[in-house]
Amino acid sequence: MTHHQWLTSKRLTLASCLLSLLALPVWAFDSGSTGVDGALAPTADTIITVPDNGILQYTSITIPEGVTVRFADGSGPGNPPVTILVQGDATINGNIDIRGVDGNQLTALPPGAFAGGRPQINQGGSGKGPGGSSGDRNGGSYASLGQRFNTGLNTFVGNIYGSDSLQPLLGGSGGGATNIETDPNASIGTGARGGSGGGALLLAVSGTLILNGNILANGGNGAPFSFSRSIRFGSGAGSGGAVRLVATRVNGAGVIDMRGGLGGQAGLPGGRGGFGRARIEADELNFFGASNPNTVVTSSTPQPIFPANLPTIRISSVAGSAVPATPTGDNDVVLPSNTNNPVTVAFSAVNIPLGATVALTVTPAIGSQMTATSSPLSGSLENATASAQVSLPQGTSTLMASVNFSVSESTAALYAPFADGEQVAQVTLHSTLGGGPGGMTLTTESGRVIEVPTT
Repeated sequence: MTHHQWLTSKRLTLASCLLSLLALPVWAFDSGSTGVDGALAPTADTIITVPDNGILQYTSITIPEGVTVRFADGSGPGNPPVTILVQGDATINGNIDIRGVDGNQLTALPPGAFAGGRPQINQGGSGKGPGGSSGDRNGGSYASLGQRFNTGLNTFVGNIYGSDSLQPLLGGSGGGATNIETDPNASIGTGARGGSGGGALLLAVSGTLILNGNILANGGNGAPFSFSRSIRFGSGAGSGGAVRLVATRVNGAGVIDMRGGLGGQAGLPGGRGGFGRARIEADELNFFGASNPNTVVTSSTPQPIFPANLPTIRISSVAGSAVPATPTGDNDVVLPSNTNNPVTVAFSAVNIPLGATVALTVTPAIGSQMTATSSPLSGSLENATASAQVSLPQGTSTLMASVNFSVSESTAALYAPFADGEQVAQVTLHSTLGGGPGGMTLTTESGRVIEVPTT
């Protein structure tokens, strides 16, 4: 009797487990969230510290009306975009704010954004980022060109960059600063910084994403600066940022705003920033909201959250001194003054054909460029190495490594999202130590050249 009762109880327990398993939702899209950060359900405005890798993993998100969520940098190097992964559903009736920093503010940048330029004596400093204004007081660029502060002058704005796929995910670029007052007959002024770019957000939800609130990724505004001669200049604004939403279902009637900032308002105003990029991917798309500007790209098939198996090249050491995993561009490697030339520059590569050689360019702060060619890459696709010999001059130098290779049929699909589906024939990678951002240049079968910044 006891034996039969135990069997009956065991069967009931198993059946109960099966019912519980069957009751779990099965999503068409899986964000990959572990849920380690629990549920995000703020009841008042809140600032979330972003970890060094930029990834937050929630079980669910509920942001009520009237509540705004902002983000702060962690203590690690760099300023990565914020990636939010959600196991279940997300409801946003309030605001997610990754707007850029205005030129007259000294607050921290939003995740993924590039800073505005700083004032300099003869000419305002350029904005940072792939589309940063290269002339003073001009607006930063992204999906559209920033505005020149004076259309009658042949000054330069940054380049349009990125792609509709928002892979890689990059924020907006900074606007140019004003110059500093040096007239001995006037009071010395400090100038005005350019506005920063808007931030970059990836929100991936396994279940349903309801957006009835606002996602704000505007570029930072420029700022006015008054010279004592009663002349007022405005600095340039940052470009709008990037917003990518991925879910099984996206519903709602909210707003995604990625406009560029306004140039500093003055007698001679700064240039406006270009607009950013936004993308929505869902198996079921029932979003009837608005975007500003109205340039959101939609897809009926959620794409991978992170690009997989893309190639990388990096400078790993110089004269035996290791290069930081995330170089800042500011004295990343300092060599003793008695270092003997030539020195060995070592490279590490992933998913680049073995046998390819790396071109090294050394640009000193004073003097002419130097070039060197590495030994062929050897090892494995997952971990290849090479090295080159070069004589480094005294003082500060910028080192850039680049490698070019043909795309095989087996790897062509990796690059298609960056080229809007067009076949890519050649890839050139470049990684910079002590200078600007690295990137990837794609050349399609038709000869079109596409620049893809990677940092």
